[in-house]
Amino acid sequence: MQIGNRTDCVSLQGSDGRNMTKKAPLATFTESWAWACHTMWIELLALRCTQADLASRRVSFTAPPLLTDVVYAPECNGRLKDDTVTRFLDAFPQYQAQVVSSRLVLLSASFESFFDDFVELYLAGRQKYVNAGEHTKAGKTILEKTGKARGLEAKVRTFSDSTGCKIKDIERHLPALGDVYALRCIIAHAAGVVDEGSASGLQTVQLEPGANVTVAPSTLVALAGSVFAIAKHLAAKVQ
Repeated sequence: MQIGNRTDCVSLQGSDGRNMTKKAPLATFTESWAWACHTMWIELLALRCTQADLASRRVSFTAPPLLTDVVYAPECNGRLKDDTVTRFLDAFPQYQAQVVSSRLVLLSASFESFFDDFVELYLAGRQKYVNAGEHTKAGKTILEKTGKARGLEAKVRTFSDSTGCKIKDIERHLPALGDVYALRCIIAHAAGVVDEGSASGLQTVQLEPGANVTVAPSTLVALAGSVFAIAKHLAAKVQ
């Protein structure tokens, strides 16, 4: 995923008054997500290769053999128990979905890290929020408000309300950011099972209560596109 031109480094003033240089939040976010996507495509490719190979050989098996008996993977010996070729092929859609859905957690965490760094940079560039390397009362208030906001969409909106930072141009992308965080919470705190409250709260993704969180690769790419549109808009305010 290409994000476009960006400034890779920014200058900051430390609490001791000295200038420091660090990688820009958008650059870090971009690299982190690019690697997460690359490994996802590799994992999906590996699954497809294994599926195609086993499916083509299935008729030659007199009885469903264990996966580890027909695929050389010594690190998996004793880890897959009695998983057979038949079980793998039947459960393939679930394996594929798990690979994609797990990236929602990485996308959410990466944006949250980006946003925290962005807020610090935004405040540091304005004397009314940071003076002589120390947060002013106004700066501390903004950090407190954004810190207490629950959810990534709420954090962005709270930051905008507290600073007057305009977000009209990314308003249409915010529901997707809210869904990324909501799905991340379902995966992390509810074992990936959607309840009625979570299902009704989703804005751009439709999942039924009782279902496991599953998203197609195209859905993940669309969600990530909106998240990066938000990140690029915010990052432009500190460049």
